[in-house]
Amino acid sequence: MLKHDESFARNREESGPASSKIAEVVRKRNEEIAQLSRRFQELVVISDHQERGRLFETFLHDLFAAHDLNPRGSFKIVGEQIDGALEFEGTQFLLEAKWEKKRQRAAPLDSFSKKVERKLENTLGLFISLEGYTDEGLAAIRGGRPALILMDGEELALVLQGMVDFRELLKQKVRHAAQTGDPYFRARDMAK
Repeated sequence: MLKHDESFARNREESGPASSKIAEVVRKRNEEIAQLSRRFQELVVISDHQERGRLFETFLHDLFAAHDLNPRGSFKIVGEQIDGALEFEGTQFLLEAKWEKKRQRAAPLDSFSKKVERKLENTLGLFISLEGYTDEGLAAIRGGRPALILMDGEELALVLQGMVDFRELLKQKVRHAAQTGDPYFRARDMAK
């Protein structure tokens, strides 16, 4: 059971029918996350990189749907391929998802950042790299006005294990980037 869900379960008998509805929503979300965790483990063993990448995009769409983020699957517009999109607290996020054996350098971060900057002002990018980012890539993206929020595989694992709520993580990442200019707030820093 997710940490933030435990209080709902404890107070169920005290609150009556409304609490039962909340408990059902919590149970359903926990089941969805458990199923997504199993799906992710199945992706790990796929050797065809293109197929795994396509299925990873579908997996992320379903993860966003489980967290009520109004996702959109991958799409193309003139000259651009976008891996997906989501909506969070009035901000539109474009998605770039990388499942590669190497950490991401500056070039793909810059490229995606430029795609995002050409969109409406309330648009940010969510760049998910399972292997993380090189120091050079992070240095290039820090400073200035970030258009991206960065996430890595460790953080995704924490979400799938129920240790971190995805919506709260996204909220903390946006807040940190807005206040510091650093788009790489780490989930492990939430406890600090």
